[in-house]
Amino acid sequence: MTGMGAGDSRGHGGFLYDRLIQPLLLREVYEDKDRQEALIRASGMDWVLVRPTVLNDKPGTGQIRALTNLSAFHGGTIPRRDVAQFVVEQLTGNDWLHKAPLITS
Repeated sequence: MTGMGAGDSRGHGGFLYDRLIQPLLLREVYEDKDRQEALIRASGMDWVLVRPTVLNDKPGTGQIRALTNLSAFHGGTIPRRDVAQFVVEQLTGNDWLHKAPLITS
């Protein structure tokens, strides 16, 4: 699991996140996430890179949108419980194998 803004999802967090929060507060964290993704992709193993939007503590909804086309997406949040549900589902499914979906509510 990395996060919105890692790899090719960079630039889809909304103006405040993309222009202030990520470059000023999270730059080094996201450099690490980018390295992590590159290592996983090159591992030769089966993988899914899960990129949640901003996490929140709201109750899970079960309404998870997984996106790889981010052309019209700019920002979002997701309950931690929904992220956990999505990650566990990836252990037995192949829908997102060798892909890096951004997940949001």
